[in-house]
Amino acid sequence: MTPQPALGEDDGDDLLAAGCDLADAGRHAEAEACFRRAAELGVTEALLNLGNALLARGKADEAAQEYRRAAASGDTGAYLNLGLAHEEAGDWDAAADAYREAVAVGDPRATMFLGHLLRWHGDQDEGRSLLRAAVEHGDAYAAGELALWLQAEGADEDVEPLLRQAVDVDGFARNDLGRLLRSRGEVDEAERLLRAGVAEGDTDAMIALANLLCEDRG
Repeated sequence: MTPQPALGEDDGDDLLAAGCDLADAGRHAEAEACFRRAAELGVTEALLNLGNALLARGKADEAAQEYRRAAASGDTGAYLNLGLAHEEAGDWDAAADAYREAVAVGDPRATMFLGHLLRWHGDQDEGRSLLRAAVEHGDAYAAGELALWLQAEGADEDVEPLLRQAVDVDGFARNDLGRLLRSRGEVDEAERLLRAGVAEGDTDAMIALANLLCEDRG
């Protein structure tokens, strides 16, 4: 087990590192204490981690406060986490506002999260329009979200170009493309894609590859 450092230590960087180790081990209460102390010592990088530890413990409102502090300190990545905290709390409007802030500061995943939120808790037409506009600008994350959305709705639109655009950043899109290719008899490319997912530890890719090897390769 990773030992918990004495919280009276004055080395904020050491506390930050210890908190990260504890968080990785799933010891979020102890990680929270480390991050809180590091933040008190002026280590602004600890604020985002503190929010993450609080969110992992189900304290969404407290996590949101720390994410706001992190964003105010210049951590633009905190806006996305702030949106997640608001979603956890069921505050869809506040989550959408946070994701829009993330879009504004250039977070590459923000449009995907905003589109997904609007799909389930907002204006679906706006969500589709946002995703399509992002796809046109080369947003691979948005392409994956839009493809999954269209597939779930049974749309007639050809999703293969969207899946191909998303394949390097979205495991779901990669696996869906593999299944699509396999259904058309393009087994070699499907196998390559699924093996790439297996190499990343993707359990869905493992299952899909096992089925391909059994049924198509004998």
